[in-house]
Amino acid sequence: MNLKKSYLVREFFNFLPPNKKNIILTFHHIPKNNFRLFNKLINDLEKDFHFIDPNSISDLFRTDLERPKILITFDDGFRSNLEVFKDILMPKNINALFFICNNFIGLKAENAENFCNYNFYN
Repeated sequence: MNLKKSYLVREFFNFLPPNKKNIILTFHHIPKNNFRLFNKLINDLEKDFHFIDPNSISDLFRTDLERPKILITFDDGFRSNLEVFKDILMPKNINALFFICNNFIGLKAENAENFCNYNFYN
């Protein structure tokens, strides 16, 4: 692996066990002002990992690929997930798996916050 990585990627690799080969990396909301940072992370990960398509999740268990494998997922269906996909991942032909909470669809921010406070914190 390339040892000259950005600080963010070096910190990311510090969290992985030393023998970790394949990973699933989950994101939530990514604010627009962090898109550049997210793009940098993806660029650095591309150097060391083979991004797999969610339709080929069984590739996580293959041993014949040259590089460790990574699957990107997004939780909760934030609008930023779609924007990150269109602006950063799609141009790189990287697909991702999206988990969408259908109770949030169409809610305005204040209503979504109220929904979370009521259902998750009470």
